[in-house]
Amino acid sequence: MWTEKDKELVTRLLASTKAGKRDWLPTGERNEFATAMSGKYLVTIRQSRYTTEPTHYLDITEVGGANLVTLGADEYPELAEMYELARRQALKVDDAINDILQDLGPD
Repeated sequence: MWTEKDKELVTRLLASTKAGKRDWLPTGERNEFATAMSGKYLVTIRQSRYTTEPTHYLDITEVGGANLVTLGADEYPELAEMYELARRQALKVDDAINDILQDLGPD
């Protein structure tokens, strides 16, 4: 059962990510990125390709390992945008593009 707090969490985490206030890092798993919250939770955004279309999930786990909640893109389609923002930040995609543009030189 999804709650209003779940919706608020997704909305506020997306806004925080868009504003560059979250520090997303690769987890070591393919297509998975995480950010620490409140010193005791790990929020992970991941993309699953076990279906014909990518599906996105947001997991909240305690640092000790207990999974508290998993939210899916079926209920929260904005997870796809959050995943892409987290991926770009964690992998420093914009820095890579800037380096390539610099190598290409002026028009």
